[in-house]
Amino acid sequence: MVEIISDFVTEQMKASSVVEVVLEIVPLYVDAEFILVLQGLCLTRLMNFLERRLLRDVEEDEKKLDKTKWSLNLDALSWMIVDRVYIGAFPQPAGVLKTLEFLLSMLQLTNKDGRIEETIPTGKGLFSIGRGSKQLDTYIHALFKNTNRTILYCFLPPFLAYGLAE
Repeated sequence: MVEIISDFVTEQMKASSVVEVVLEIVPLYVDAEFILVLQGLCLTRLMNFLERRLLRDVEEDEKKLDKTKWSLNLDALSWMIVDRVYIGAFPQPAGVLKTLEFLLSMLQLTNKDGRIEETIPTGKGLFSIGRGSKQLDTYIHALFKNTNRTILYCFLPPFLAYGLAE
């Protein structure tokens, strides 16, 4: 099922709403904690399949995936995954760290051609003056923001206490 969703995310526009619906479809008699664990499991496998699929496409000479489709979905998917981190869908630190690895891998994939280093800062402050360079795509901003959110989550007391208890 997750492999099909991964294909859907890479080939269809606005597939994140479908992913959200699939994550929310559960029997009525199941408690909330089980639902979160199930969502975390599904998202972990989705991250694995999606990462493999995108890396395979980058390595091939003939690009089969349309970047406009998967980048839009990756934007929404990164927010969805990190929101699930914060509500407890990944009860063990390994799941959170796999999420962080996925986000960092997606940033590395995005920067394969060096585009991130060549951009100007998007801030409006006095020190963010830039000339002659291009801005980052919105999905790259989403990846940066959600990577930062995941790193910050790793420093929350409950996460640190769980890691120290083992």
